[in-house]
Amino acid sequence: MVDVLEPYVQEIADIKQQLPKILRDILIRHRDEVLNILRDEQLAEGKDSKGKIIGKYSKNTPSYIDPNNEPRQDKIPGAPYNFEWTGGLFDNMYLHFEDLKSYSLFSADEKAKFLEKQYGDIFTLTKENNERVNNEILRPEMYDEIIKRLFE
Repeated sequence: MVDVLEPYVQEIADIKQQLPKILRDILIRHRDEVLNILRDEQLAEGKDSKGKIIGKYSKNTPSYIDPNNEPRQDKIPGAPYNFEWTGGLFDNMYLHFEDLKSYSLFSADEKAKFLEKQYGDIFTLTKENNERVNNEILRPEMYDEIIKRLFE
């Protein structure tokens, strides 16, 4: 007697084994979206990976601005750091996979290591932003992929 559920049980086992690769592929497809969350909703607001404001521009900051190299974003005294002067930090951001189960965000810009040393972990998503990536990007596509594999 053939078990009717056997093909599904085997397919679920295969999906479970392939899940890290499935999630990695989803992240690769959505890397720009993930990087934009880090850029626009974290670093541009001056927040570190814990969501804390790293620092604020002083009243003297405008005096450091070279008219031949004006920042991309205004440096308003009292406003949180926005980490965008030349644009190099933001323009050179990338997603790096440590292995199939973990990834990190960083920038190839020459200032990245200095900024991380100076301000701590600024390239890791906050808990809220990580949950957003999980709930809005990874989970829906993961569900779609599982359903597709089970019923195709």
